[in-house]
Amino acid sequence: MISDFLLMMSEIRRLFLAIGILLLATRDGGAERINQEGRILGPAPVVSTPTLFNTTAADAIVSAIQILPVTNPWNEDISQRPHLANSDAMIAQIKSDLSPTRQNLRALYEMNYVLVPNNEPRLTLPFLDYPDESDLDGGTFPNST
Repeated sequence: MISDFLLMMSEIRRLFLAIGILLLATRDGGAERINQEGRILGPAPVVSTPTLFNTTAADAIVSAIQILPVTNPWNEDISQRPHLANSDAMIAQIKSDLSPTRQNLRALYEMNYVLVPNNEPRLTLPFLDYPDESDLDGGTFPNST
């Protein structure tokens, strides 16, 4: 009698264990996507056509994704961290090393990008300027860039 009871309890434990594993495995499927600042991200966007960086369409796509992993140092808020005593001198030296026409960021000429669909055909482009500062193979890029 006791052995039948223990066998039944063992079967019940196995059933609850299987249900628990099933619930844990499916739990994350509907989890909210949250970025490093704690902001809830919308549904993952689908890029169906090449999208230039300075458009409202690109803004909508980029605001719905986590660009770098949450733990990446580029996500760290450094606005409240202390500055070195010679920070201003370092920036002044960097600026003085540049030609007078290059001392400010040119918004539409630098740091731009194109968001492309995953199925965009790729091609290889050689880097002619500053090859020692580029990938050795020249890199592969989507055809529409």
